[in-house]
Order: sequence, then structure tokens, then C-alpha cells
Amino acid sequence: MKVGVLALQGTFIEHIGILRQLGVEAPPIRLPNELDTLNGLIIPGGESTTMLRLMESFELIQPVKEMARDGLAIWGTCAGMVLLAKSVSNYEMETLRQTWRYHFWAKSHSMLFSFEPRLLKMPSQV
Repeated sequence: MKVGVLALQGTFIEHIGILRQLGVEAPPIRLPNELDTLNGLIIPGGESTTMLRLMESFELIQPVKEMARDGLAIWGTCAGMVLLAKSVSNYEMETLRQTWRYHFWAKSHSMLFSFEPRLLKMPSQV
């Protein structure tokens, strides 16, 4: 399995490290041609406006939109989720327009909770 991590800004190093610990090939993605052989893409946390501007500069917006339209699994964390939103309800910004909605608020409105994670089997183990 090959899951690319958008590596323009933000927490891409941490995502790549965890994926590699799990045995997943995790190349950093900075250019459109690096998207070609992926099974999935992670857009990490960082600063959403900066990441969007860098995606524009590196001509990644259209290829990522096309891959999403074609069914590639794309996961956004924090700023990555903001970029994937069809719209952001309390802020005016361009997005990749992939998810139905996203609303963010001050971290003081965040919450903590405990849960027992279940390990998922990779497709090759099923």
C-alpha cells in the first residue's frame, strides 16, 4: 500500500513517520507527478491558507480534485480537513470542495474523551 502525504507545510513529517511504522509506503508529495501511483493521500495539519497557496504554486489543486473525483481516498487532518471542505462556514476561503461541510472554532471549544482503538487489518491481511 502506498499512501502519499502532502509535504508542503505542516505536520507531514509526523504522518510519514507513523505510516512507515505501520509498514505503509509513505512518500512525501510535493509535485503533481508524485500523485500517480498512490492508493491514498493525507493532507496534514498546518496552516490552511499557506497550504492552499503552496498547492496553487506547485499546481497540485486540480490533480488532487481529479483524484478525489475518481475515488482516491483522501484524508485531511486539521488544516487538511479545512482544505477538503466544500465550504467553511465561518471563514471566507477557497477550498478543494470535497467534503459536505466543515466548521471550526477556537481550541477552547475542543473536547477530550477516552476511547479504546481497534486495530484494523490491512487489505493484504484480510
